[in-house]
Amino acid sequence: MSDKVVEAYNDNEAAMGPAGRLREYLPEFLGNIRELGQVLQAEQPYFQQAWRAVEQALAEQFILGAGEWGLARWEQLLHLEAPESLSLDERRRALLLRLNEQLPFTVARLQELLAAAAPQGQYTMVLDEKNYVLHIYITLAAKGCLPALRALLQRVAPANLSLHLQLMFNTHGKLAKFTHQQLGKWSCWAIREEVLD
Repeated sequence: MSDKVVEAYNDNEAAMGPAGRLREYLPEFLGNIRELGQVLQAEQPYFQQAWRAVEQALAEQFILGAGEWGLARWEQLLHLEAPESLSLDERRRALLLRLNEQLPFTVARLQELLAAAAPQGQYTMVLDEKNYVLHIYITLAAKGCLPALRALLQRVAPANLSLHLQLMFNTHGKLAKFTHQQLGKWSCWAIREEVLD
């Protein structure tokens, strides 16, 4: 890209006159021709639309800036299936988790991957070394991460470990602050598996 194009790309949209950007490409002696100014003014919206399309295409290339189309393309490239119920942020987190996988997998590296998959404090990992069992408990607030986390653990956990991935359901201790009347508004499933405020 030439310096002139880069400068035009970085210009503020509000600073544009009636035919601001396109007129800047003309030599000075052509800038005063009225007919040419009107042609440029008529073409300006098309160029603005093209610049917006370029900006959108650039944003779709990166997971953190991608929208629906970009995330779907990344999921297709990485062979990930995202349930429709997941939000864009949860889909981004699953994609970043997949891209961050690196060998060798140690307990410390697994903790790093878990921290990337689930927000801080929303999981607990317990390694039972005697019985070769890895227990990972996910809070209800992060249950959207569960499918991506399950797929990650199946790929990266050592083969000699038995994996137990489980949600931390609401227990009596969490429900004790509610009255029976308040709990009566929710179904049994919601009381067990939903984040209650």
